[in-house]
Order: sequence, then C-alpha cells, then structure tokens
Amino acid sequence: MRKFILWLSFFTLFFVLSIAVGCNINTLSLNPPPLPAGQQLPSTIVNTNRTIGAGGGFAEVTFLANNGQRIRITLTGSSSMMEPYGSLEYPDGMTSIYTPDLGSSLNGVNISELILTQSGTYTYIIFDGSNIGGPVNIKIEVI
Repeated sequence: MRKFILWLSFFTLFFVLSIAVGCNINTLSLNPPPLPAGQQLPSTIVNTNRTIGAGGGFAEVTFLANNGQRIRITLTGSSSMMEPYGSLEYPDGMTSIYTPDLGSSLNGVNISELILTQSGTYTYIIFDGSNIGGPVNIKIEVI
C-alpha cells in the first residue's frame, strides 16, 4: 500500500508540475525543436584552449575570416578570478583593437561582438588582466 501511495504522490506531483510549466505529457520530448526555416546555428571558427602565464603572460590564435563577417569572441578563464581580454590584429598588420576590453569580464568570462572590415588571416592575442594566469578557452564564431 505504501508503494502505491508513493507512486500516486509522484505521479500527481509530475502532473501538477507539467501543467505549471506548460508541458503536454503527450508531446514531451527530449529532442529540441528544429530551428525555424532559414535560421542557422553560429559557425565556429576557433574553439581551443591556451594557457596564459602568470604575471603578464599572453597567448595567441590565428584564424581566417572575411570582410563583413560578424563574429562573437568568447573568452572563458579557468578561474572566476581571471579577467581574460584580447587584442585583435587585422590582416593588414596595421589595425589592432582590444576586444573584449580589459575590465569587462564577469566571473572569468568575457564576450564581445564585432563586424570585420578586412579579409585574410587575423591574429588574436589573449591576456589576463588579473595576472593570475592559467588556461583560457577561446571561442570565435560567425554569427
């Protein structure tokens, strides 16, 4: 009898919660819905880890991109105390911008988006504003 009551309680709780969050038990699926027609997932250009030395070290990655592409740069430090930021050097070797900026990270993560103005090989140099150093994940996506 106790097993039946426990089972009934669980079923009732599941039923009430599914109504509360708007789920339909007949259409409940573990697969995400397909993207709307014409919508694409971001294309990943770079997704790698680099280690920045403590006390002012840096790391770099290079990638190919085209004029007019909109990119998202996501830097994720191995510690929430890290403040990863970077400098993007354009293919002409003359243009360089800090993106994301120093001081704009939150819990070791720093994100920026920009539109590229040149085609060719870009060099992205990553720093740690906290000077703690350590592994950083660098993800660059076309969005």
